[in-house]
Amino acid sequence: MRLKDLAKFTGEKESALKKFNTDIKGIVSIKEYYLPTVHPIYTIRRNRYNLPDLETDFITLSKGFTQVDAPIKVKGYYIKLLLIAEDDIITLSNAKVGTLLRMNKDTVQSYNVDLQKLDLLQMQPNGVKLTPDNLLLSNDIAKPKLVWIENSQNPLPNITLKSKN
Repeated sequence: MRLKDLAKFTGEKESALKKFNTDIKGIVSIKEYYLPTVHPIYTIRRNRYNLPDLETDFITLSKGFTQVDAPIKVKGYYIKLLLIAEDDIITLSNAKVGTLLRMNKDTVQSYNVDLQKLDLLQMQPNGVKLTPDNLLLSNDIAKPKLVWIENSQNPLPNITLKSKN
């Protein structure tokens, strides 16, 4: 995917993604490999991207999160809130959340209103309460899935179709 495509997909300006390749190289290890060809001069180069092992502090979103009808930036903000929340509650002011997430406090307030309309956030006297309900899976469920995927040699079942004739 080109940066221009990524910018269009995420709703960001292309100029905001200038450092994306540099940032992602700091996280992902990239290994080049070449596909065999019959042409004597040209080669086909591909990259294999290896993500690091998950750390202990992570969240697992359900596929239902993709069905939430919200702009991608609001979804990204919600994920950031889930990562900093303690028991789904954030007791920080909008200004402090903005500082922590490197966002303008007015943007934080705007995104909070959007999330409140989607019933993903409730305003409380001491802060905000996140209501991920079915959007956030327990990591106890996610870990066995991760282990199964890593250990399975062939994730597809072996199916044989027979004709009735």
